[in-house]
Amino acid sequence: MYSIPSWTEENRALHDVICQARVSAQAANELQQQLQLNKQRFLSLLDSEPKNRSHRELLNSNQIYINRNLHTVSKDFATKVLFLSDQLNINECVAATLLMRGTTESTRVGSNAVDTAVLLYHGERGYLLACLDVVLKSAKDASISEEVRSVCYQFMGELMDQNISLDNNTYGTFVTKIISTLEYLSKTINAIRNTGSVNGELPQPGSGKLGEDISDLRIERLGDERIYVVQILYHIASLFRIETNDKLSMLKLLEDAELSDPATSYVITAMIATLVHENQTDEKTPSASTMQFINAFHNRIMNHGSKIPVIKAVVVLQWILYLSDPVRVNVVISDDFVNRNDVQIQQLLEMAVESDVFRFMDHYLLYFQQPNATIDTERKMVKYNYMKDSDPTSFDKFNYRNFNADIRIDFQPFVIHELEKLATTMIDVKFGYIQQLKYREEDTNTPLPVEATKQCHDLEYFLAFIASIYRNRVNAGTLFWDRDQHGFNNFTRWIVSIKVITTVCSAFDFLASISTGDECASQMYKFFMIGVEPEIGASPLFSWGKPFSALEFYANLLKDTSEERQAAIPVIEEQLLLKFLCILKQTVQYSKEARIFFWLKNVLRAQDILCNFLVLSNSTHLRAALFDVIAAFCSGWGGGTDGIGSMISLNVWKFLEKSDALIPKYKTVQIDKERSHQVYKPSAIMQEFEVEKTSRVYTQTLSVIRLIGSAIHTQSKREALVNGFKRPASSIPVNLGKGTNHPGAIPFISFVVDDIFVTLPKLKYTYAEARWQLTESCLMVMENSIESFDLEAFEREDVKAKLNENLHMVIANEELEKEMLGYLIHPGFQVIIRILSGGRVVDEIFTVIEECAKKKVEEVEKMPYHQQCLVRALRIVRRVLSLHNTFCKVLIPYIMAFSKKNASSEFELGGFTFAPLPSVVFLGQLLLFRSEIIERIALLVNYEDQEEICFLSTKILNYLTVDKKDAESRPFGYVTPLVNIPSLGTSITTILSTCTSVESIIFGASERLSINLPEVTTCDDYEYDINNIPFWLAKETLENTYSYPSDFQPRISSSVRLAILDLLLDNAKQKISPTLTEFLLGYDLSKKHSLNKIQDTEANKSMLVCFHTILDMMRQGVERNSYLTDVMTEDNAETSLPLIDTHPILAEKCYELIYRLCAKKSLSISTLRYLRNRENFFYRQFDAISSRIEHNIYVESPNFPGNMICADGTQIKTDFFKLKSKLHQRAWILQCVALELHTTVTMGQTNEANKLLELLYGRKSILAEDDMDTSRESNVFSASHSFQQSLVKMLELVSSLEFTWVDHLKNNIKVTELFYFSGFDVNAYLIQNDRGCEIYDVREMYTYLRNRQQTEFSNTPDNDAVETEMGSILNWSMSENHTREITQGKLHCLEAWKDVIQITLNECFDLIGLEHREHLLYELLNMLLTKLMNTKEYNGTMRKSMSEVIVTLITRLRKDTAARPASQLPIEKIKLIFSCILDCISQEKATFEVRGDLYTCITGLLLYMSGHDTDDTSTQFETYIVEKITSHNSKVLTVICEDATNGFEIWKTPALIALNALNTVALHAGSDAVQNHLIQENYLQCMIEMIKSDDAALSNLVEQTDAALLPLYIFEAKMSVFLGLAMNPEGAEILFSNRIFEVLGQCQFMKAQQQDHIFATTNVDSSLELTERYERLLIPTLKLIAAILCSFGGENDTVTQRAEGWVRRQQPVLANILKEERNKNASSDYVTMILEFIGQTKDFVLKGVKNY
Repeated sequence: MYSIPSWTEENRALHDVICQARVSAQAANELQQQLQLNKQRFLSLLDSEPKNRSHRELLNSNQIYINRNLHTVSKDFATKVLFLSDQLNINECVAATLLMRGTTESTRVGSNAVDTAVLLYHGERGYLLACLDVVLKSAKDASISEEVRSVCYQFMGELMDQNISLDNNTYGTFVTKIISTLEYLSKTINAIRNTGSVNGELPQPGSGKLGEDISDLRIERLGDERIYVVQILYHIASLFRIETNDKLSMLKLLEDAELSDPATSYVITAMIATLVHENQTDEKTPSASTMQFINAFHNRIMNHGSKIPVIKAVVVLQWILYLSDPVRVNVVISDDFVNRNDVQIQQLLEMAVESDVFRFMDHYLLYFQQPNATIDTERKMVKYNYMKDSDPTSFDKFNYRNFNADIRIDFQPFVIHELEKLATTMIDVKFGYIQQLKYREEDTNTPLPVEATKQCHDLEYFLAFIASIYRNRVNAGTLFWDRDQHGFNNFTRWIVSIKVITTVCSAFDFLASISTGDECASQMYKFFMIGVEPEIGASPLFSWGKPFSALEFYANLLKDTSEERQAAIPVIEEQLLLKFLCILKQTVQYSKEARIFFWLKNVLRAQDILCNFLVLSNSTHLRAALFDVIAAFCSGWGGGTDGIGSMISLNVWKFLEKSDALIPKYKTVQIDKERSHQVYKPSAIMQEFEVEKTSRVYTQTLSVIRLIGSAIHTQSKREALVNGFKRPASSIPVNLGKGTNHPGAIPFISFVVDDIFVTLPKLKYTYAEARWQLTESCLMVMENSIESFDLEAFEREDVKAKLNENLHMVIANEELEKEMLGYLIHPGFQVIIRILSGGRVVDEIFTVIEECAKKKVEEVEKMPYHQQCLVRALRIVRRVLSLHNTFCKVLIPYIMAFSKKNASSEFELGGFTFAPLPSVVFLGQLLLFRSEIIERIALLVNYEDQEEICFLSTKILNYLTVDKKDAESRPFGYVTPLVNIPSLGTSITTILSTCTSVESIIFGASERLSINLPEVTTCDDYEYDINNIPFWLAKETLENTYSYPSDFQPRISSSVRLAILDLLLDNAKQKISPTLTEFLLGYDLSKKHSLNKIQDTEANKSMLVCFHTILDMMRQGVERNSYLTDVMTEDNAETSLPLIDTHPILAEKCYELIYRLCAKKSLSISTLRYLRNRENFFYRQFDAISSRIEHNIYVESPNFPGNMICADGTQIKTDFFKLKSKLHQRAWILQCVALELHTTVTMGQTNEANKLLELLYGRKSILAEDDMDTSRESNVFSASHSFQQSLVKMLELVSSLEFTWVDHLKNNIKVTELFYFSGFDVNAYLIQNDRGCEIYDVREMYTYLRNRQQTEFSNTPDNDAVETEMGSILNWSMSENHTREITQGKLHCLEAWKDVIQITLNECFDLIGLEHREHLLYELLNMLLTKLMNTKEYNGTMRKSMSEVIVTLITRLRKDTAARPASQLPIEKIKLIFSCILDCISQEKATFEVRGDLYTCITGLLLYMSGHDTDDTSTQFETYIVEKITSHNSKVLTVICEDATNGFEIWKTPALIALNALNTVALHAGSDAVQNHLIQENYLQCMIEMIKSDDAALSNLVEQTDAALLPLYIFEAKMSVFLGLAMNPEGAEILFSNRIFEVLGQCQFMKAQQQDHIFATTNVDSSLELTERYERLLIPTLKLIAAILCSFGGENDTVTQRAEGWVRRQQPVLANILKEERNKNASSDYVTMILEFIGQTKDFVLKGVKNY
């Protein structure tokens, strides 16, 4: 069967495996296995199975093998297969399988089946080549693990050793295979272009051919394959030694190469790499094989020409450098060889140089390093200028100046790498020749007329070439400054001797390139300081002095110009000044020392010279360069850290204000002697902008915008960290623009935003990307403005309270007004108000997002500014969304409240006058009017490999769809017309669910979630959880001293996967419906009934893909168990760790999301049913979690280390976040299980409930017989044993929480007592986080401590000690936070466990077999009480939770057990339980809440015993109880009595009831121990007296329906105790002796005001409730009196007299009872009984009332 060829779609999965292995050292073994399994696929490369006659005959009979299975197919399908086979030149069976797959996928891609099949065919080939490319890159990538690198290198070595079959029945190397594949692809492309088919034959009439669109796309894909092939060739050439024949084949390729071929530049690079790799041999003298190669290669060079001589010149140059290597030069170059002596080699070198090889490498190979490369993105291979209006026959296809190379961005670093090695080898080996070029230039550079062709510029071109190599590469040029690198350092020093001015320009260009980076800039600054004279004009040319002198000279010259006398700088000198300014820009950008020297110290008068020249210069290019230099001085990164850039910016703002460069002026024009008027004069830049419009090049405008952006500083992460997260000082002067009509940053923002940004789409440009370059710079200004606009203070209540207080003051607070003014004139305010006013600015931002986002990713790769514009626009939208609530509802109202209104619409604040503010709306509302932008942002959640774009888009959707906390706090007396932010979640969900891209949006979210990146959390991720991540240990952040702008780094705080899950979680928590979560997870939003919200159908497969991706992630490591219903293939049989162990934070969020979906009312039933039926989710997930939390918790090198100290003393090192997440994950699973149990039982699905109960508490034998599946195999264990074994996991889940967390941060605490911060109260910083855990606000704490340290101790001898003390406080606080978080996790786990138990006991208990219920209850009780008594690791909240479960268990025990003789009860277990309860009550650590629950347990347990038949066993149990409570060391009675009398009100009732129950049992056992304790310790008298103190409250509750009922409950409990005593003579005597009659006689609650008739008839419900309360007070009282009298039997006259006295006091009440004889009730019976005992009748009471 396997001999039948087929087509498989596997290469993408293989590519994913390789890419994932790059970021995980643990994946090396799996990678090796996968590579070996696919080895033959790599060796075959792009070979296809050939067409087969027998298969074709079979197809003609309408049968064919598809996926190696024989199928009967239609005639139409067979025709298409034949057509596809011919078009792709592949086997018929392969074509049939491919076509079948194409038919399936055609609807998704929106094409026909054949075209889709062609795309799939080339897609799979492309992934195969991409796999090989990634393997090769990984083999030499030092950033990945050594294990993975080794696997990749060894595998490629194996491929290189293979002897491979080629097309012509010959064998060759892998490189030969690659070269032949390259040639085949070239022929194929030409054949398709010419004939439309692969074989180059014109199609037969009627057979047809592929359409033009798919043919063009196919040619494009084949071209991509060619590029992949030559990239692979390069990587192999740079890694391995290649056979001589293969090198000669590569040389032949270059001899036939054409400049219009995109592959040419790759092959050149590969050829250079091949020869460079030969140079890296360990041979001290060339071996015989090396000599053989040298002879053959040199012979080919000397005897064969080349289509393009300059291409051959590059090879010749590298070849000469190879031969001239000192290791072999004396052996391989001599007169003994033909054509290889010194003279001939020199001639070869001259020939190569004369071929313009340096400029070819610079302009053709390094085109992407040229100044305009980033904006000339629409360049074609053939330059437009040379083809326009020219005769094709005269076009010179051999001149490289007529062509553009096209090198992929990811390959450009390799080109630079190889050419850098070539250039440095040239300097090292041929420095003497370079010196000759210098002399030659000087000789030919003469003022005498000389033909241009004879002028030598080779050194100039060489310097320009190496300048391009090092341009914009940070610290790449350090070898030229390193004195240990003698040759290169000497070269740098040698170039100062250059005299030819054009070459000096190139030398300056080179120096500017090697000035990039902090190390290089520092060296450049020092290098040019050599020779600087006090009189700067006397300094040498290669120094700071001479160029500054030239700038000063030309400034003075230009200053004296007039209309009659014009002055201009010579072109060549202008070029030289431009190059110098580039050196200066790079130096001051990266060197702090240089900035201070030139600007702040102003030793060379640099500041004055630069500013003067800027004002006076008439050259656009020079002014643009000067703006760039000043922007470098202003920038906050590089040399501008530590406030240097900010200081300079303050000066620059003042300079810009004084000059007319940016601020328009009003000029007074005199009309006549008496009249004049103001004429508006645009700023100089706006005038220049109008000029630039005609040239379509906006160099100066761009520089000015960048200067403004640089002068608006945003705080770097490092600066924020070092300075205590306090608000940074503004880089804009507060008094900027004072006394003018242009306050603050308003005119500058107006210029950038109103004058430039909104007009950019209408302008015309020379270069396609220039518009986006300008757009990016404008967006940079806007982004910096908003990022530096900090409104955090307005979210603090103390700040708002202070502002409100000052609003009432008669005398204005100038400081506050000044502060409010600072916000108003801040550029961020100006940008935000323009955006929220809904004008052209926000429309243009939305347009930028739309236009940039609709570009294909492969297009954007060549358009860098498109991508940057998209990123900046999304950052702006996200930032505005985070600020607009506070901005609109707090800041603007306060600004208006503090300002003074003028008679006109203007207002004044802080001495400035402002135009009225426009009305604003929330950004979300503006977005609703542009639904296509919302759709576009949703699509950007999956934007290929652009992580930041995906992250920002996800966060924007989160802001838009989730209701945030309201930041509103309007100042007194000011009414804002704004309403609260409306909930946009439903609106946006509706927009997205009805748009045309529904499936793409859902698929995009699924794709991002499925990208499996390792989860690594470090201290640099402190933004993720700043109160749990020690930010002061953020090594990477703190070491970024120069705050270099860097590419977006995917971190845990910016993980797209976590951001998507946060989006889903936050939406799932919303009360509204539908939400974005429901849309993205595929819920049917049209269904009103919750049952069918989600289900699998043929129509909605694509809608559920995101939900399925999440379930797939959660299935990781779970499907290893044999009981699973899914059929598992062998490949997947290997066990893997669960998601919680590999991605703990991600896993925790996944499980919480599932719980939220299951718990949400509108989704619950449908979600639970879907997960139950599709996944058997709850069963599998619970079964997969280990019973012990410490399973797989060990971490070898945790980033947040600590030790788990288990109950048995075992210490396990682990990571804080892993442990915390694992605790919560277990809790979410348990909560889901509880929900599932509740739902299945409620809906009558007992079989499903039984499955879970079986898993939770036991196998089949534990279930009730009616619920058992008798078809299954019976349990081999006995019932008891089975129960005990099965219950272990549920018990262990709680037992595993008995650990202590010891955080390693405590090891960093160096001081035990505060000295410098004595009195510092950490408890003042306690806050509650989102999870409800009370923790310390470490960030605020650090801000306070850092502020004190900087203000009080900075620059003092105590500073180090203060830092140590501050560090100790922070370490202690965060370690305490970790402990609290872990405790919170343990509590969450316990609460969830409790939910499962309580659902089981209250709703599912009947499903458990009767004989096992009691066992279950006893085991749980025993375990919980033991834990409660012995475990020290539980805090009060956890103990309370456990006590609540114990109450539930006791209650269930009473309810469930049928009455039987006590001798049949497990009395020893009951004794143990009772003993444990008493011990727990007696513990000092027992809280009153826990004791209250345990009192209920005592009562419940005693009631349970009393419910069974009495026998000797029950008598023994009663005796046991008395012994326990009266034992010499028992203090339980004292604790109960204390709680009953002096405890919290709410717990008095259970304490009193328990006391009564114990007394009853004791009396039954013949003991008066409880009574004696009450009397001896005076508790009884206290309880009696308390009745009197509660009298007022009792009276109130029978008169007011809203009165608290707690006093009633306590009263009833006391009466129960008293009644128990009164039932026997001794007790009655005790009560009488303690004045019970007198106290009850004095109480007024029995005489409480009765309701009048009107109230009773109009408030029937209230009246009935008050009557019921009164009865509950009255009857126990009467009953107690009656009981006391009964106990005395009427034989004690004193008692009778006291009782008669009580009757007299309560006569009105008793009379009222007796009057209602027709409503005879218990109360009248008791009154009658009392009267009989005191020898009186009803008339006695009634007459007494009359007398009364």
